[in-house]
Amino acid sequence: MLDDPPSGGASALQLAANYLRKEILAGRFPAGMRLKTEEVAVTLGISRMPVRDALRQLHSEGLVVIRPNRGALVTRLTAKEVLEAFEIRAVLEGLAARCACEGLTPHVLRQIEAVLRQMDQSKDDPEHWIELHERFHEVLLAPAERPRLQLQIRNARHAVLPYVRMYISVYHQVEMPSAEHEILLTIARRGNPDLLEAAMRDHILSAGQGVADFLQRPNPQPRSLAEKPT
Repeated sequence: MLDDPPSGGASALQLAANYLRKEILAGRFPAGMRLKTEEVAVTLGISRMPVRDALRQLHSEGLVVIRPNRGALVTRLTAKEVLEAFEIRAVLEGLAARCACEGLTPHVLRQIEAVLRQMDQSKDDPEHWIELHERFHEVLLAPAERPRLQLQIRNARHAVLPYVRMYISVYHQVEMPSAEHEILLTIARRGNPDLLEAAMRDHILSAGQGVADFLQRPNPQPRSLAEKPT
């Protein structure tokens, strides 16, 4: 139970949504797990109503499915559905990259390069690398100034993040083959929106195919991201 539960309904809803989202994206609440309203409420020290509202919010984000007589379950995607989510994300991020291209000033490009260097230094720390990977895409796409588009991208990215974590936990390989971010930075520096859109799409589709192929393997056994490969 948290030490200082919020008093307002809206803040309690946000607390519950943030907690559930974090646990799902971190893989601590795995696909197919039933999310019990009462248990979450006790853990957070809040009433059940904001937890129910939070579950409905996560349902709209695609992280939770609510089924009659079964309650809320963490969404479980097939390999085909994961690939489809990556395909949707590729189109959305490709468009955002096109829109962002004109705003990729030298200052922004230096920010992207700095994040990339941090990613290179964090390949032995998958948790940190994943955070930096999210940051890389956020910084690159921020100049698009399309908040609704970027919200849809964030939701699409969150939908597949548990499966990316699973991939990394098995292979201890933070970059999927042919999904190098250095190429994206090089193309971003050219200032060609057509080329950047195509590169972003290829980048995401390549990663998606790698994750989907992994999920089709028989009985992949994920390990803790904290483990080092032997």
